[in-house]
Formats: sequence, structure tokens, C-alpha cells
Amino acid sequence: MKKRLFLLSISMLYFHAHPLETKDPTSFFNVLSSPLGSERVATSPYALLKAARYAKTYYFKSNLSKEKLLTRSTIFEKNTLSHRQAQETLDFIIKTILEDHAHKKKKFRINDPLFLKEHFSFIKWSGDQEAAKKNRVFISDDKIRLTHYAVFSCRGSYEKSNKHPHALYDIMGENFQDRQRTKYSKQDILDGLLEQSRFSTKVKPLIWLSRYDFEQALMQGSIIVKTPDNKKMLFNVSKSNVSDKNNFAYDRKIKNSWNQKLYWYFKEIKYDTCLHDRRHRELVSLGGAVFAGDIESLGLGKIIALRYENRKTGKTEVKLGVLADRGSAFSNNLYQLDLFEGIFDTRKQFDTYIRRYPDTVEAYILKKRKKRKYHAQKDVTGGNSLINSTVRELRPNNRKNQPEGNYEKVSRRIS
Repeated sequence: MKKRLFLLSISMLYFHAHPLETKDPTSFFNVLSSPLGSERVATSPYALLKAARYAKTYYFKSNLSKEKLLTRSTIFEKNTLSHRQAQETLDFIIKTILEDHAHKKKKFRINDPLFLKEHFSFIKWSGDQEAAKKNRVFISDDKIRLTHYAVFSCRGSYEKSNKHPHALYDIMGENFQDRQRTKYSKQDILDGLLEQSRFSTKVKPLIWLSRYDFEQALMQGSIIVKTPDNKKMLFNVSKSNVSDKNNFAYDRKIKNSWNQKLYWYFKEIKYDTCLHDRRHRELVSLGGAVFAGDIESLGLGKIIALRYENRKTGKTEVKLGVLADRGSAFSNNLYQLDLFEGIFDTRKQFDTYIRRYPDTVEAYILKKRKKRKYHAQKDVTGGNSLINSTVRELRPNNRKNQPEGNYEKVSRRIS
């Protein structure tokens, strides 16, 4: 089970896990010459732009000290990649994409491996094999494990029924949030505890789902529900039932996620309310540009490049993304990343899509070099017109008028 706090801005919650005894974590990272040749860079510039701008906002949140701390790496801070250098790398990615958009270039420079080689240092990440082995995960000494997550669409009901017997609950009462939230396990809630009248003013059912879709919502962190009156509602995790005084935290030894005691309370993310909610609606379109991982160790906002052989085409590809999400499965986990793939109608559709990726990949953290002259591989002065010249109206998966870059559509917007 890979539980994360989907796209971090929605809920900055802390999970509890027992630290693993491993060797010095700095030994897993080494600066080296660029590993890139002439590989295809399979990245949407628009999705990467939005993800980078989103991550950058956390570097300026002085009023939220816990969030700001997440941008600082416990591994890189003193050497290799400082907080300032990480911010400069984000700024450079944003600036480059905006310039190419403004000049209507046919090919975005971030999809040119020569540009990446000339402007970035590559910090090679070799996964923590020892920790992986303890969790029955096996990786080679120069790769990390790659997993995937998504937002799924499902059918739900406003009322409990035989087909939809399990609710996603929202917390209403402060007393419940502060004192009672951590008393009950997922199994207690599945057995109908919160349906008792004594909880009617403390929690409310947001939507009723099948057991399968209920578990998908908990595991993925977000879910889109189609209601009987043909509305689409988006729900996202808000608070968990975990505390230092219970044993409800995610347990890696329990392989069947249905047996986990961890439970999440949810919030509805509405279209027409606050900017916070509207931003989340936009973020669910960032398939292929956001990674979940060990943010406490690596620091939010790192630009990561994956290099792997596409199992469908047999060709080597590079995927760029931003470390901007996390989850309980990533505490003290320096052997894995989880790639957000976007919105899918069914699990089968999702499973078919991710077959292109191998289970283990080469991983690199990018660091902007000092200014160097760029020699493009091809002429990039031409280009097609875009839908708009304003960044706010960019649509990463609207392909109708986009330039022909080396990237792919990963998710679909909510219609």
C-alpha cells in the first residue's frame, strides 16, 4: 500500500513510522557527469511548469514553518545541493519553459538532452538496498524502485446502499478532531461505528462507495466520484487516525491494504470555492510531472530525472518531474519514488498505461550549473501558435494547438 498526502498543499499531515537502521544516507548520492545521450525526453513542459511553480510557493511560506522546513533536505543541505541552489534550479526550469512558450519555439529546451547536459549537474541516486530488502523489495545497486499512483473515477451514492455501503467521512466537531479521531481504526469505521447517532454532530458522510472504491480512495489519497445525478465530485484526504498513542500507522508488514488499520477522513474539493480548492483541481492534471517520495530526507521541490527503457517501444527515455508529494510508505525510504500518472476511469486502464515503465529505473536529481552557452541540437526558432500567451491559461493536456514537443499526454482533465 502506498498512501500519500495527495499534492501536499491539500493537507500537511504528519505520519508516524519506525526509523530503519541504515548506513549514512549521503552515500546513496554522488555527483557525476551527465548520463544523457540522445534519449527522448518524455515530459510535458506545461505540466512540469505548473508542478515547479507549485513547489516554488513552499520556498516563500514564512508563516507556515513546518511547510517551509519540508523544502530543506536533511541529506543535501550542507553540501551537494543547498536550499538556495534547489530554488535556483526551480527558477531556471520555470524561466526556460516560459521563454520557449513566449517565443513559440517548436521544441522546448527542457526536452533537449543536450540542453540538460549543458545546464545541469546530475546527482546520481543509488537506492538503499539494505532498507529495500527489509521490506522485501529488491533493486540493483545503481537504481531505485518506481511505483505509480493516480486519481480514479468511480460511481458513488449520496445514501448508503447494498452497492455502496462505506462512507468517506468529514470531521465537523473540534472535540472529535482533537480527542476522538485517533481512537478508532479503519475496521471500527467499516463496521459502522460512525453511523451511530452519537456521532451525528461530529462527523458527516460525504459520499458512499463500494468497498473496493473506498480502499482505492484511502490508498491513492484522492478520488473523483460520479453521483446518481451525473455530478462529478472530488474528494481528498484531510486528517488521519494515527497518533503516538495508537498502533494505526501504516504497517509495511501487512501486504493486503484492506487489513491496514490506518484510516483517513476526507474533504470535498469544490470547483467554485477558494483558490486553495481551485489550485487542487488544476494539480490533478499534472500526470507525469509529480513524484511522491521521502520529502523529509530529500526536500520538496527537487527536479528529478528518471532514465529507463520503455517496455513498449524498447527505446531509452528520460522523464522529468518535481518531488512534490509524500506518504506514509516513504518515511525513511531512500529506495523508491511514486510517479503520479493523472486521472483514470478504471484500474485496468491505469494498469495498462503503466506497463511502459520498468520496475526499477536510474534516478538523478538535477542541480543548475553556472551559466553556460547552449548549442541546440536542432533549429528551435520555428513554432506553432499556442492557445493563449498567458501562463494561467496553459493546459498541459490540451493537445489541439500545442507545439510538437517530445512529451506525452498522461492525464485527462475533469470535464
